[in-house]
Amino acid sequence: MPAGQGRTRPRHGNISAVWAVAAAFMLVFGMISAPISVRAATIPGACNCVIFRLDDIQDFWLNTVQIALMNHFIAKGERLGVGVIMNFIGNDPSVVDKVGEGLNSGTFELVSHAWNHVDHRTLTPQEQHDTLQQANQKMTSLWGSSAVAFIPPFNAYDDNTLAALEALDMKIISAEFDQELPSIYNPDEPASPDNKVYKAIPDSDISDSHGIYHLPQVIGFYTYDSEPPTKTSMNTMTSRIDEAISSYGYAVVTLHPQDFAVKDSSQNPTNQISSSELADLDTLIENIQSRGYSIKTYSEAIGSSSAPEEPSSEDTAAPQITAPPDITTEATGVRTPVSLGSPTVRDNRDSSPHVSNNAPGGASESEEEGGFPVGTTTVTWTATDDSGNSASATQNVTITDTTAPSIPTPLSPEDDSNVESSETTFEWTEATDLASQTVTYDLLVADNPDFDAPVAISQTGLVESTYTANGSEPLPGGTYYWKVRASDSSGNESPYSDVYTFTVGGSNSSSSSNGIAVTASPPGGTYGPPLLVTLTASPPSSTGTAVVIYYTTDGSTPTTSSAAYSEPVLVSSDTVLKFFAQDTSSGTASAVITHTYSIDATAPTVSASPAGGTYTSVQSVTLAPSESTATIYYTTDGSDPTTTSGTVYSAPIPIATTTMLKFIAKDNAGNISPVVIEEYVINHSTGSSGSSGSGGGGFVGGGGGGGGGGGSSSGGSFTTDGQVFTYADSHFVQHPLDRIKFVSYGTMNMQNIVLTSVKPGQQVNISATFKNYQNSAQDYVYITQVEKDGVTYSVNWATGAVNAGQTETASRSWMPEEPGDYTIKVFVWDKLSGSPIALSDVGESRISVPQQFALPQI
Repeated sequence: MPAGQGRTRPRHGNISAVWAVAAAFMLVFGMISAPISVRAATIPGACNCVIFRLDDIQDFWLNTVQIALMNHFIAKGERLGVGVIMNFIGNDPSVVDKVGEGLNSGTFELVSHAWNHVDHRTLTPQEQHDTLQQANQKMTSLWGSSAVAFIPPFNAYDDNTLAALEALDMKIISAEFDQELPSIYNPDEPASPDNKVYKAIPDSDISDSHGIYHLPQVIGFYTYDSEPPTKTSMNTMTSRIDEAISSYGYAVVTLHPQDFAVKDSSQNPTNQISSSELADLDTLIENIQSRGYSIKTYSEAIGSSSAPEEPSSEDTAAPQITAPPDITTEATGVRTPVSLGSPTVRDNRDSSPHVSNNAPGGASESEEEGGFPVGTTTVTWTATDDSGNSASATQNVTITDTTAPSIPTPLSPEDDSNVESSETTFEWTEATDLASQTVTYDLLVADNPDFDAPVAISQTGLVESTYTANGSEPLPGGTYYWKVRASDSSGNESPYSDVYTFTVGGSNSSSSSNGIAVTASPPGGTYGPPLLVTLTASPPSSTGTAVVIYYTTDGSTPTTSSAAYSEPVLVSSDTVLKFFAQDTSSGTASAVITHTYSIDATAPTVSASPAGGTYTSVQSVTLAPSESTATIYYTTDGSDPTTTSGTVYSAPIPIATTTMLKFIAKDNAGNISPVVIEEYVINHSTGSSGSSGSGGGGFVGGGGGGGGGGGSSSGGSFTTDGQVFTYADSHFVQHPLDRIKFVSYGTMNMQNIVLTSVKPGQQVNISATFKNYQNSAQDYVYITQVEKDGVTYSVNWATGAVNAGQTETASRSWMPEEPGDYTIKVFVWDKLSGSPIALSDVGESRISVPQQFALPQI
């Protein structure tokens, strides 16, 4: 069954005690009360009818069986109340259309089986009202009408339920006799005039204080008070129907899809209709008709105007159209062709309504010749039937552009060149871009190769591949570095180009035979101590006389009276080094060159969060350096990290087993921190229920959920075929998610009956149905995680693949070992190895294991 969808085991009452008490009253007092003796006489003028209710209609689960059963009633022209779980309907066209067919034929009555299949007594009054309202609103959107009758999940309700029904103008509730409130039905006094169970007899209009009619079930096709469920005998069903009609004028019989499914060797229902069960249903219907009873809906039984009507000859109902899933794809050019898919369209009369859309260029349903531009385009799909009724739905097509432009190449000034003027012109090659016709450029010019602030020139958004520095951006004599990058209209930036260097103020060596240039090595920048700077003049004097370099380290302009360079200059603190070279014979001198040096003698620090300690679940450890530009290196094998042996830190580190984490940080000046040690002890022994087994796909554990391997653990890593795979606990995964969406999920037993409470040692299946909303097939890992009081007790997974636009059902099993309230989480990743990407959001449900577990008395 798809995902449990919050449903739990249906409660189908055994009212044999009610029958016994009622029979006693009949014998003693000779009056009509609750269902009594077999084949009692019908009530003259009463409805004398049977109401069939089909519970648990929903998407995908046993849908072949659901459709066959509904077809059976349509073909016979017999009335049926379809109880729909409204949060889990709308994605399976086969089920939605079949319900619509029954409604349009006048055979079916819509009955609300709640928004989620949960015990309404656990909801607040406002939650009951809002979810019932939400269910009816969705009914209207799907089928054009809402329900006046309500089947409470588990046949359980309270006075707040009745108040909500009254507020929403709903008229009928169908539970069961032993689940009715004491104020509605007292089994010890079934003949009491205070009982509010409805009687479909003349001059009777019994309702409760909220104006709600109570029409409880008297028998089910199957009885669910044992495992596996047992089929009710034909004699018992016929007898109970007779007894109820003789007392109340009607009888409600409950059907479930699983009642009519072929069972496997373990008595689990399969998605195949059982011809023998249908034959028994036919026998039951024949018995009903042979007794002179009719088959009606709830609304017909109470004489409501909401009863099904024959369809009008005039078609005024618009088609129902569901657009294809939204599409997000990467640009392949300025305009990108996209395959849109096809919408789902249904109409009450027209089998093939006309469908059109307003995609660019007026294209067809599939390929758009003109293509879509970068950004989001809303495509409106319109369906029009033969009567001219039309309806629309929208699909968003988003074209993303994550491709950066090409890297421009610097042209001028050339690398290692000299320029005479401070008003320098910079030129570079034009960049090209895949999806943008507009490219702009960012230019940086600085006096240090790290481009530390303040830079000499910073220009952004340049539209031309050239820029001339003007008087407002003078470049004093000295050595400079420049680079350029390109940006497109989507904000993608290319990497910066190679860095070119040039000198302002010196003569170009090719234009003067005795010109002098002087350089410093290393150039200005940030360094760790000690730093020795070598000054070099070139070319030497043409006369053979000496060339002397004069320099200062205090920021003042050097002269021939300043210190003469003779050996590398020691720079031990932040220093502005200025220097020039002079030919002592000719007096020819270079321009004064300036280099700024920053000396960083402080090693960075680095910390871990959370700090080392003892934990009961997987930890995600974040490392943070004191300097934002520092690089962190770490190890988890106990060895000391170095800049060559350690792993470069880039994302939080998952720690799933006891681990000694060691790490260091290195800053841009080359300073390295001491080794920091944090030890993490991960203790799962307080609640580990994960177990190992063998399965397909090469992973530890059994296969599941539509293919591939499975496994179970509590996060961490495992080794297969010599490869180490690492995975994280669901707490530490980000979910920017719409690739995979859950249709439904929940916990259930082996018969696919949803569970909210189990015994220790009872097997629980954690199942989910999800849909791939991408435009291509997707490999997946379906992961289940069980928590109690913040402790992870089990992580289990199953692998598989799901085609574009298709749904997949996956299931993993778990067995609780101790009492408590557990949180069940389900989520879908693309893989376990490397860096997994979360494809879905995290779905949560809850299940309890009571201290003293006892099955409810049904």
